[in-house]
Amino acid sequence: MKKALKIVLIVFGSIGLLIGILYFTGNGYLARGIYCTYLHGKIKPDIDDQSFFDTRKINRGEAINLPAKLKVLSNENVAFLNSTESEAFLVFKNDTLVSEWYGSYGADSTHWNSFSMAKSVISLLIGCALEDGKISSLQDPISKYIPWSGNDVTLEQLLHMSSGIPFGESYSSPFGYMAKAYYHSGLKAITTPFKVEQTPGSYWSYEGGNTVLLGMALEAATQKKISNYFEEKIWTKIGAASPTYWNLDTENGFEKPFTGIYATAKDFGMLGQCILHHGKVNGQEIIDSTYLAQSFEPWTIQDGKNSVCHWYGLHWWMGEVDGVKFKSARGMRGQYIVIIPEKNMVVVRIGHQQSKERINQMPVDMLSYIRMGLAL
Repeated sequence: MKKALKIVLIVFGSIGLLIGILYFTGNGYLARGIYCTYLHGKIKPDIDDQSFFDTRKINRGEAINLPAKLKVLSNENVAFLNSTESEAFLVFKNDTLVSEWYGSYGADSTHWNSFSMAKSVISLLIGCALEDGKISSLQDPISKYIPWSGNDVTLEQLLHMSSGIPFGESYSSPFGYMAKAYYHSGLKAITTPFKVEQTPGSYWSYEGGNTVLLGMALEAATQKKISNYFEEKIWTKIGAASPTYWNLDTENGFEKPFTGIYATAKDFGMLGQCILHHGKVNGQEIIDSTYLAQSFEPWTIQDGKNSVCHWYGLHWWMGEVDGVKFKSARGMRGQYIVIIPEKNMVVVRIGHQQSKERINQMPVDMLSYIRMGLAL
């Protein structure tokens, strides 16, 4: 008995010592990260992690109930969805819900983490701020809106992921920027020390820190919390059936612009419907259609592998499958809102796994979900 008690004391003492060292060395965020992942059977953030964070509620407006003419998925498609740990697969075609599949009990009403789909929302809000005159031009330097020293960078370059600021995008390094950005309680403070190191606009490099700077500029320009502006300009107008929530860096703090919008799969689909209709809902323009069109124009510069970037616009992805072009917001673990204009279609997939294999920068599993939608 005494031996067992001694072992328990040693284990807990070691854990306490480790946590103390982390906080003393300025890496206290790692303790939070370990708690939210490894101590809950995860190796990285997952889509059902809302309870671990402070969030800000975003109220809905009047719900829109689209008609449904549901088609049955094949056994092969259901098996594929299950094999990729999918939680939701929805297809809207001609403003009608034609597929609605959920992987687990309650998945239809769960508020799932968007991860980087939030980046595309930040782009939409930048467009709203332009329309409102809160931001005068995408050519504005970031220093016009937030304190910034050293070489400057424009809002457009940040939106195109061509700022030349080496934030780092590794999701495996516990000491990298992304881990700090997700778990640290001072997101602005860890972001502004980074500086431009390559000529802005000269090459494409996907870096979530660019979106954080855009979020900071958006908050400064509108003098509103990002969540509040999102509620005012978009969420109350798209026909969402539920409120949504945005992950904060601390209680009553700053929204994480690069991640963490928690919404139901169907409401993500309603956002996709708005984009499909050029920023309009029931004929009312919610997002400037001219800005949206610009959002889907690639800035054809080289990436770090000497390929010309034809897959990214203003925080939106673009691609093609079997000759059909699409636009998409996408997030880690395979959160997808896919807009297919020529088919008048929106495909939404939410899940715990994303393929590592890419074809023209597109995850191969996303191409499979698109094909499933096109076949309905």
